[in-house]
Amino acid sequence: MRKTFLKQLVMPGAAAVSPFKSWRYMKDMCEVEFEPLQRQRMQRMALLRELLVHSYRETDLYRGKLDSVGVNPIEVSYPRTFAKVPITGKDDLRRGFPDRQLARSHITKWLRYSNTSGTTGRPLLLVQDVIDISYKYASILRSRAVAGIDPLSSQLRLTPNECQPCMPDGDSPIRTSPFSRDRSAPGRRSSLFLFLERQVVNPLFHKRQMLEPFWNGPADNRPVDYDNYLRQINEADPEIFTVYPVYAMLLAKHIRRTGVKPPNLSGIIDFSGGLCTPRMRRFISEVFGARTAQGCGGCEFARYGASCPQDPDRMHLAETYCYVETIRNDNTLCAAGELGNVVVTSLHSRAMPIIRL
Repeated sequence: MRKTFLKQLVMPGAAAVSPFKSWRYMKDMCEVEFEPLQRQRMQRMALLRELLVHSYRETDLYRGKLDSVGVNPIEVSYPRTFAKVPITGKDDLRRGFPDRQLARSHITKWLRYSNTSGTTGRPLLLVQDVIDISYKYASILRSRAVAGIDPLSSQLRLTPNECQPCMPDGDSPIRTSPFSRDRSAPGRRSSLFLFLERQVVNPLFHKRQMLEPFWNGPADNRPVDYDNYLRQINEADPEIFTVYPVYAMLLAKHIRRTGVKPPNLSGIIDFSGGLCTPRMRRFISEVFGARTAQGCGGCEFARYGASCPQDPDRMHLAETYCYVETIRNDNTLCAAGELGNVVVTSLHSRAMPIIRL
């Protein structure tokens, strides 16, 4: 009943009359999957050039980067031309924040601040406009559709870190009111986004619950009560169980070692925050008696990759959502099948462009 109400009334209605168009964007992403690859890539390159022109005109960070290598954004039409654009590091996104990174035309618009998870170092502050937020949510819904599960399925997360909406100073209170005492425009708008996400969208739309992580930092050496976690998972009965692969492996080994009954999982085990090897995936799926899916993304990009149900060791990229490159250590592009480092460009980030991160 909840899903029918959301899919037939709430989500299409929001896409029609509000700036939050995730449902429409998700459907567009899914339809693009079946278009010829060359057409997808031409569309992606057009989006990329538009993003570069915008970023050059509006941000000090990318104007400086493009000028330093003599790249004219209007002339970028091919991947090897785009590969001349310098890599963006996390220090680039921290240094001089927000003046160097924010697009000047977006400063007065409604912007959502968020923290990255901090998994690979000190958390970053990110800034997204409403269109970018809609695309990020759409990419998550699309990854579920690719995995063959209802996009509006209930979710239980067991991950040590998660991207969090926050205030402009980085603080992320558990509860907030849209009638914040902070009268500054960024503060009031941020408190509204916090309220909507924490107290409206997550409980009503996502149907998302969070479990405490196994450990809370390097000093936390307490033993893990795996049976208690299995009981909580069973009680939640999620359609999507999102978990770090190493956590899933530890739970599966505990089940196999003790002979305890695995929790009831009616949908999929969704690996996040790390890649699961084929051997791990097969073992976890066998022990839990559930299908598995692998997502690839991050706080900066949400989900740009989703594993294929027919071939779980390969991924479908959202070609018109993010541009994904694989590069060697000398920053040259890898050949097909060659192992390399992944750099990603968010094609719809306009308030705070993220190019070749």
